[in-house]
Amino acid sequence: MTVGTYNRFLRWFVYTIVAAFSTYWFVNFLLWYPWSYNAVLGMTLMFVAITPIWIFTVFDCLIRYDGERLVYGAAYTSLIFGLVAVVLDYIFYGLIRGAIIELYHPTTLYGYAFLLLLPFISFILFRKRLKNKQKISRRDYVKFLVPGIVSFLIITSIIIFNIKLSESTFKFITLIFTSLVVFNLILLMVLGRTNYMTRVNQVIWLSLLCVVFGMLFGKYGTDMGLKWWINYLVPMLMNALLPPIVLRMKNKQIVLYLFMIFLSAPLIHVIFSFFFNWTEYMPFWEILYLDTLING
Repeated sequence: MTVGTYNRFLRWFVYTIVAAFSTYWFVNFLLWYPWSYNAVLGMTLMFVAITPIWIFTVFDCLIRYDGERLVYGAAYTSLIFGLVAVVLDYIFYGLIRGAIIELYHPTTLYGYAFLLLLPFISFILFRKRLKNKQKISRRDYVKFLVPGIVSFLIITSIIIFNIKLSESTFKFITLIFTSLVVFNLILLMVLGRTNYMTRVNQVIWLSLLCVVFGMLFGKYGTDMGLKWWINYLVPMLMNALLPPIVLRMKNKQIVLYLFMIFLSAPLIHVIFSFFFNWTEYMPFWEILYLDTLING
């Protein structure tokens, strides 16, 4: 191994550790309140929202692996992610929470197994795309470090100061998070990964405007005495008009985007209403609750 090859591998090795570290804290922050509120909700969000995040991180590391054989990169990634998860689980559950007993049960082992297999699954599924190698820049470190460190600080503060949320606030935050994930998944599918990543700054601002501001407007507009159709029309127009204009979508992309974005709101409402009896997303549309269906 030449000096240049060794330096590139070392740089990738450090980058992969940073990515695994930051993603670990980010997903734990996202799951903290949902899982503590309802285990079914936590598991649902883990499979729907958290798994794509891990897949994105693994893919991001593999596409920057500069070795001769990509399968070796998958093996290194698997080892790094597994070790990071084990060490951080001990820090999180043992040192921060003082709940090491909660860690060692079958579901944790299943999680480790999935994380170890994920790089190889990504290698098989995305082998062609992974041939388009990308270099590691300082900006790449920042995109992982910032959310990772912020998530670590927030979740540590929540535990140390025993910060709690009211049920209504928790529900609203969960719905915002779910909407953000769905909104970004739609943009990712419409734009494609490369176009999505090159416009990631615009996507972030659109996420804040269309989802966060839109939902805040809808929630607090009612409290301010605005008509119900204004509360829904303004966010709807923002979601329908801003992304196609800002991201300069082509005609086919616009049609696909509008179809998926208009379908997403009813779908989110149906899922949360049916499984959790949360009717806040679209309160004018009544959905039968699963527990009522089972127990009568």
